[in-house]
Amino acid sequence: MITYMCKYAPIEIIEAFGDTVVMMEPHVTNFTQADTLMHPNMCSFVKAVLEEFENHNYEGMIFTSCCDSSRRLFDTLSRRYPEKFFFCFDLPRKINEFTISLYVNQINQLIRDYTAFSGKSFDPAWLVKKCNREVDMQLRKKELIEEGKIPQKECDLKICLAGARPGSGVKQLITGHGAEIALDLTCTGICREYRVDADHVLSSYTDSLLHQIPCMRMHRTDGRRQRLSDLSGDLDGIIYHTAKFCDIYSYEYADMKANAGLPIVKLETDATSQCAGQILTRVEAFLESLRARKGHQASEHISEETTVDTAPGGCAENDTGTPCGRCPDRNASDIPRLSMDGIKSDRPGQIPAGPSPKNDVANSMLQNISSDETVSTDRGTSFLNRKKGDHPMYIMGIDSGSTSTNAVIINEKKEIISWAVVRTGAKSGESADRILQEILSQAQLQKSDLTLIVSTGYGRVSIPFADKNVTEISCHGKGAHFLNPAVRTILDIGGQDSKAIRLNEHGDVIDFVMNDKCAAGTGRFLEMMARTLEISIDELGPVSLLSKEDVEISSMCSVFAESEVISLIAQNKETADIAHGIHKAIAGKAISLLKRVGLKKDFMMTGGVAKNPGVVKVLEEQLGAALYIYEQPEIVGALGAALFGLESLT
Repeated sequence: MITYMCKYAPIEIIEAFGDTVVMMEPHVTNFTQADTLMHPNMCSFVKAVLEEFENHNYEGMIFTSCCDSSRRLFDTLSRRYPEKFFFCFDLPRKINEFTISLYVNQINQLIRDYTAFSGKSFDPAWLVKKCNREVDMQLRKKELIEEGKIPQKECDLKICLAGARPGSGVKQLITGHGAEIALDLTCTGICREYRVDADHVLSSYTDSLLHQIPCMRMHRTDGRRQRLSDLSGDLDGIIYHTAKFCDIYSYEYADMKANAGLPIVKLETDATSQCAGQILTRVEAFLESLRARKGHQASEHISEETTVDTAPGGCAENDTGTPCGRCPDRNASDIPRLSMDGIKSDRPGQIPAGPSPKNDVANSMLQNISSDETVSTDRGTSFLNRKKGDHPMYIMGIDSGSTSTNAVIINEKKEIISWAVVRTGAKSGESADRILQEILSQAQLQKSDLTLIVSTGYGRVSIPFADKNVTEISCHGKGAHFLNPAVRTILDIGGQDSKAIRLNEHGDVIDFVMNDKCAAGTGRFLEMMARTLEISIDELGPVSLLSKEDVEISSMCSVFAESEVISLIAQNKETADIAHGIHKAIAGKAISLLKRVGLKKDFMMTGGVAKNPGVVKVLEEQLGAALYIYEQPEIVGALGAALFGLESLT
């Protein structure tokens, strides 16, 4: 079995020898061998390919000189496995008659080398038959689709997948969530449909191979832009995947984001299986935001046709900053703040449930956003089969995070019946079971009384009793808009990641960025710093407010920052000053994240770190604006999940 990783590799030539060729899709967890055999700063995708080759019994590999890392991998494998077959094509950057002839010469050399390696013969007639049959089959398939003889899956979203080497897993994730990949501009996105002339086999084959949609390595990439431009009217968004540190594709992403006129999300991975969670959250959140946007566009179109006013109620200000006249007056002093003295835990890490919020803004009505998921559970179905008003309706949202698991129960009037927060611990499933029992006890309900349970957070797919799940990006947007419709930018700092989320006037997520690859600037970081200062995490914020001297923490890496803190302690710096320096460092990182989605007022902060008054104070100083903070900022995501559940039923 021979493998390859570039769409310009002439794999049909090897198949014409009667051998099998497969595309390389690495699935690895570490780079142990690669870091030994290659430079540790080498491209992560190439290192993953080396690891995959080491772990499987491939007979050889076809390369192209698409990048320096690819050529280095060719050299490394050729030296390590002299008994196997390796061939590297010098890929031309310009495509013309001369470069096509050069590529034909290389293919002829491939045929000679593989004949000597395998002892088999190249069959040009098989190549002609195979390629032309594939073209004819695809043409016939299109005809049958147009005639309606091949049923097509109904997809409500059309996506352009672009960038470098996304792998089949990303494609399956997109299509598995009901979206269609209408345009594939990835470097492996090729249909391999070539019309081959029997009288000029290699030249016609090579001409077709090199004249496909160009990859970003080619001199002219106009074909990529033109194809995207031609289909942009039919596309809903762009999912752009690139390997970490692959600069050439990062440039195209920036160009598409600025000029394509379509929503776009970037997936940057290192080709390891550990990226799966990051990819899942980003793709799901992006598709959810596209569906929400389409739902509001449709409702606005109906509004224009029927002259019914469907403008969202309850927004405190319009885009010009002028009060809209529909909302109660509100200023920074009205923003509900978390009282650090008002929280009394029965045991460490747990906050007892409190009363329902009495905030007029919090009880304003949400605009309905249709959910793409169908309720198919016993609780959901039984509710839909009941007449409205027969029984009270209770929806539970549960947010399973790395540090805490949060839950909220609301009724059909969107009133919070009960809420709870517990430490997640080592197993998210156990904390979910624990919080379910606790919140039901507080609400004096049975599990059978719950109409629907919606999960969110990193552990959302690991909660067995949840009926459906929604990403934390969408849920924080939904919860924030419910609590304060004026909010346009959300900063969520949790236990292991931080997010910046941008909302439109409907509460739809229109942009988001995440920092989930490093603990810097998260709750874990603060816990680590508090432990080094020998104070509790609850004391860290209030203590920093007593600071009198500016102390700089230059590193945001948890390990290096701890070393800096130890050094400052050795210099007899005051604990309050060090704590203030830590908070300034976190605020600087958070502001950088917010700038990537745009600093648009009003601002809201969610997540457990929002309970730290020292972080909040520094953030507000650097933003030059007040942060809206709900009384219990950890439960905003769970509240959003419950609201999504309610909307799916109504």
